[in-house]
Amino acid sequence: MKGIIKAIVLIIFLNLATSCKSISNNELNYDNFDLAIMIETNDNKYQRYTGDKWPTLAEGYTLNIKKSSCDNGGQLSFEDGSIIFISNAKNNKCNVYFEIDLSLADYIKNLYNKNADIGDGKLLFHDGEQDYSNEDNYELEVEDKSYRYTGANPNNYVCFGTEANPCPEDNLYRIIGLFLNDENKYELKLIKNLNAKENLLGTNGSYRSNDRYYWQYTGNEKSNSYWPNSLLNTTNLNTNYLSKVNGNLIADHYWRISGNVAENIIKNNAKLVYEYELGSKSLKLGVDTCYYDKGSRICTEDDLNYKAKIGLMYISDYMYAADSAYWSLSGCDTSEEKLVGGQCRSTADNNANNDYRAAKSKNWLYFFDSSNGVDDGEWTITSYASNAMYILKDGSVYRRNAYNMNYPNDNNFFIRPSFYLNSDVKYSHGVGTKNNPYYVN
Repeated sequence: MKGIIKAIVLIIFLNLATSCKSISNNELNYDNFDLAIMIETNDNKYQRYTGDKWPTLAEGYTLNIKKSSCDNGGQLSFEDGSIIFISNAKNNKCNVYFEIDLSLADYIKNLYNKNADIGDGKLLFHDGEQDYSNEDNYELEVEDKSYRYTGANPNNYVCFGTEANPCPEDNLYRIIGLFLNDENKYELKLIKNLNAKENLLGTNGSYRSNDRYYWQYTGNEKSNSYWPNSLLNTTNLNTNYLSKVNGNLIADHYWRISGNVAENIIKNNAKLVYEYELGSKSLKLGVDTCYYDKGSRICTEDDLNYKAKIGLMYISDYMYAADSAYWSLSGCDTSEEKLVGGQCRSTADNNANNDYRAAKSKNWLYFFDSSNGVDDGEWTITSYASNAMYILKDGSVYRRNAYNMNYPNDNNFFIRPSFYLNSDVKYSHGVGTKNNPYYVN
């Protein structure tokens, strides 16, 4: 059953000596046949199906005519939306298989529609209608019609690029959510479960040491945060890394790279951060000032959107991955003059309970553990002038120089590549847990 996690098995007993019967694909008549229809579940057991209509493609099922068969010389075929049974034997038994035929994106949407159990977390639909009146901070959902996983540890694991079981760590990813593309189709955004290492990203480009990378390595005292010229982007992610994964399944995506004012990202709640990164408050074409490799200029289309397969997560991805109770908090509850060592650390005027440090145990995108160094961080794609935004080990959000020649041992952090799957990538099997992740084909 490789590639099939669920099938409907239709068992038909024909009690006529010779029969030829056509049954419409959307009608089942239990009066004409003694039918026993079973739905196979994910654990390879079956539950009885008593529906009065055939499973349809709209529901995610397709008939596997090659797998279907009849005993005692019976035959069946599929024509014009009907199954044709032909038998010249008494009490002939036919097994008819309907396989799941869904993209992974549609499969995930069905989980939402069925209000399915997805582990220690939730799958929320952000349509701006504020339907989650039972959720904390429901008024802070965005209006992009995205589906996003939130909470401590939802079942959103994907094994990408291999059928191996258990899934190797290099192939293990998690689903940030489903996002509409320019064709109004949903694409799944994945992020690597743990940071990518030298074997995937390489030791050239923006590499520093010990699986850590600069956001932009230039070798100059002054750096910039113009993503199209970042060697992390062009060399480590979209050359080295892309060569190690199945790029045919990954969408060419326009990443929003417009840059920002640091305080807009650091000191606001999840919804405002989204608006400044991707929404109505983000930089405007021909109006605002964008930073690039040699200074600044009025924003052009190339300054705002960059087409590539591989990128990094946005700060708003990180903030919306937390339980909704934390969406009202800022990334860092501090001011420039109250910073300690350039990081968002607690002082008398800086309360960790008031920012995303309080959310790390309820945010599945937070991945640091005791094996990481004290000052380790994770880069995001969000930038500002010569700075890029990153996630600190304490769970807060702040900015650092993309690269500073005066302090070469600083500003090099972990990388978790992120990308969007093509909308038609098929769901194969799995339930989304770490031990049994979703597989695709």
